[in-house]
Formats: sequence, structure tokens, C-alpha cells
Amino acid sequence: MSAGLYLKRPDSARFYLGPEGAGTTFTDREFKPWFPLGALPVGSILKSVSADVRIDSTEADSWASDMTFVLYTVSDALLQIGGYLDITGIINRVYWTTAGDGGPPTHFTDRKLAGVDFPEGIDLHDTAIYIANGYTDVGSWSGTIDFTFVPT
Repeated sequence: MSAGLYLKRPDSARFYLGPEGAGTTFTDREFKPWFPLGALPVGSILKSVSADVRIDSTEADSWASDMTFVLYTVSDALLQIGGYLDITGIINRVYWTTAGDGGPPTHFTDRKLAGVDFPEGIDLHDTAIYIANGYTDVGSWSGTIDFTFVPT
């Protein structure tokens, strides 16, 4: 299986970063598009975001927890999960578990829930979804980022 987007079921999606040791490389604060604005139907309410991520390499000081899930509206960064640096205009900021605070070959798993870790009611139809490097150097990550939502 090659790195990229995979829809798992009608109520969830997976971004596969690649196998251990051969993951996806991100440059300094690079954002990789996952879903463009309006790609999911109206009423696709975000329920959870999960990570099973390993940092394979870094040119300086990136950590596993710098792998970042980001939701953008037309005008703001609505939700950021992970990453060391704050995105300009961020409204809701959530960190991954501190188990991901380490360089290669640190691995972590974590799950964030609507109504517990971030506000309920985020309609994914109104957002663009990105996976990003939340730090200032080049790094490579393997594993998966998943999210679940209420389908319409």
C-alpha cells in the first residue's frame, strides 16, 4: 500500500503515511492536503481523530508528536491537533500524548474525542483537512492518522 488517503468506511477516513522506515517526508511546516473544503457532505460532524505514528528520521529536532492534523475554514485554522508550533489564527489547539515527545524512532498512539478534547459540532463539510509537519525542519513519519465522523 502506498502512502496517501484511504477511505475506510462511510464514516471514517485514513491517511496512510507509509510503512515503518519508509514513511512520508515533510519539509519545514509543510501542509499536505487531505480533503479540500466542501469535499465531505454537509452534516459530516467530526467525532474523533486518532494517531498511530512513528518518526522515522529528522534533519534536526522534530518529534513524533510534531505530526499534525489541521482543519481550516475559509478564514481561520479551526482545529490543530499535534505539532510544536501554533498555526496563525488557530481557534482550538490540542496536543498529542507526551509519549510522542521524542525523536527517531519514537512511536505513539493517541485518540482525541469531540466534546472531550475539542468542541463538538465541527462540520467537516465546512473545512479543508491537512496533515502537516508542526515543526521547523525536515522529517519523515510512518503510520496512520484516522478520523471518524457522523455520516449524512
